[in-house]
Amino acid sequence: MKLLIVDDDPMILELLTEIINATTTYEVLRAGDAFEALDFINGQDGGDIDCFLLDIQMPGKNGIELCREIRAIKAHRFTPVLMLTAMTEKKYVDDAYSAGANDYIKKPFEVDEITRRLTLAQERVAQQRADAERALEEVEPVSHGILDRIHIHDVDNVVDYFAIENYLGSLPKRSLFGSVALSLQVRSIDEIYAHLSAYQFNGLIQDVAEAISDTLRDFNCLISYAGYGTFVTVIEDKQLPSRGRLADEVNLRLHTIGAHLVLPDQHQVRVICGDVIRLMGTNSERIQDSLAQSASSAVRIAEETEVGLEKFWFMGQVSR
Repeated sequence: MKLLIVDDDPMILELLTEIINATTTYEVLRAGDAFEALDFINGQDGGDIDCFLLDIQMPGKNGIELCREIRAIKAHRFTPVLMLTAMTEKKYVDDAYSAGANDYIKKPFEVDEITRRLTLAQERVAQQRADAERALEEVEPVSHGILDRIHIHDVDNVVDYFAIENYLGSLPKRSLFGSVALSLQVRSIDEIYAHLSAYQFNGLIQDVAEAISDTLRDFNCLISYAGYGTFVTVIEDKQLPSRGRLADEVNLRLHTIGAHLVLPDQHQVRVICGDVIRLMGTNSERIQDSLAQSASSAVRIAEETEVGLEKFWFMGQVSR
């Protein structure tokens, strides 16, 4: 397997090469800037690169811009991209993940941390790549279970769930404590899933992702699909929109793009917001718990809403 390190500091290049050669089975390639890296990537064997380590701050073209270009190449849509930098300001972390980075390693780094994150990223993306390859071989896309975290392509600020967990772990404490998790749940998801083919369900989830992304386009946030019709967003507390207004705007966009047209007559695709969950823990377990709590609250509120509507309808029938 091949790993490309891109850093304008020759000492960092040499040090990382020694670490990776000593602790992994990767064949290491090196580039001193983004342009040299693109020459590698666009060369004859560029599609064979299995992982990228990119420094953010480089002259000419920075690592975030390079990451975005890598993600635009079909062969590297799922290739792990890890950002390596001493820059911990929230803006740089946000931009890196929005550009498609899978993880973020801070300088000065530790040997064990590098190898652990490389292994985790490779395992996660291997599964995504396997799903994508199977999808290309079938007329119908891969049939996902209702709980599966479907990978969403080419939607602004939408990242996979693995990346959003890493993103939160990369934030400085002050930025993390100033952020909240807010989930949106597709209502009646079991009924919708039962009516649709795999192709239609995947397309519907893509439509909902685009509607949420468009609605939040002016907010500094990241969005991830958590499975079971649930989208988790991480957003700065000071920018937090009204939950009711957010759901209304997403629902209006879903109706406008015709997301309901794949469903039986008179059925609509609607989302509802869960509780606002403040992100307090800095370790991975606390972060995972906060995200799970956010998703669960959206599912609960959606279920309570449907039960309330059923009771309202029943009482209306009885009173006739």
